[in-house]
Amino acid sequence: MMYQLPGRALAAAALAGLVASALFISGCGSDSSGGTAQGRLSVVMVDAPDPSATAVDVTITDVQANVDGQWMSIMPEPRDLNLLALATAEASLGSITLPPGSYTQVRLFLGESPTITDADGTHLLRVPSGDQTGLKVNVDHEVRPGVTTTLLLDFNVEQSVVLTGNGEYLLKPVIRGVVQELTGTISGVVTDFRGRPVKGARVAALLPDGSEANTALTQADGAFKLWALAPGTYTVEATFANKEAEQEGVAVAAGADTAVGALALPQ
Repeated sequence: MMYQLPGRALAAAALAGLVASALFISGCGSDSSGGTAQGRLSVVMVDAPDPSATAVDVTITDVQANVDGQWMSIMPEPRDLNLLALATAEASLGSITLPPGSYTQVRLFLGESPTITDADGTHLLRVPSGDQTGLKVNVDHEVRPGVTTTLLLDFNVEQSVVLTGNGEYLLKPVIRGVVQELTGTISGVVTDFRGRPVKGARVAALLPDGSEANTALTQADGAFKLWALAPGTYTVEATFANKEAEQEGVAVAAGADTAVGALALPQ
């Protein structure tokens, strides 16, 4: 059985909440030796959370980027993360200066014994064996000298955690990578009809044809953030306990956040 809401469709966002997970490549100018202009690869992570969990704790031991066929590590040291803390904010994992080139993949390495905590306690999350080469995310973008490029990794915890029939929890990461400069975000809060924040409401950015571009869940303060949205006009729809609120005509611009304010659920 999937450990997720029915009908959930990932636009991804860390691993990221993992994530909601996000990775960005920051370009800079010429190096100190006067040679070819360098780029700087940095990693941050965001997450689309799981409504049933209160914590998903993992250790990221390394993050590597494939530059023109060569793997390069960009993470200075392992980092422990609760992925559910990354739903509306991003976490930095490391950075490295490197030459411009064609970026084809990034990969993340997990430490041993990740866990998930829910109403029934804390459980080990088993990562299926056989993947000793890291969790790969395909990307295809050319990083040019002196140009800042940002690759966003959106890690979806809700779709990544699987509860098997024998009660075992598996972590099968669902991650999508997009160029951050070419995408935007939508943020806001969901409230009840009295204006009180609603935790655990499902929020979706809907395309004109009604399909979901990305989804999120509200936090304890009712806040949400929809990541990795292509520029365009969306309908933002919030649902909770068979109640629904929406806002039409929400414009998203590349490299910007669109704040929609409060979506109030009916009585």
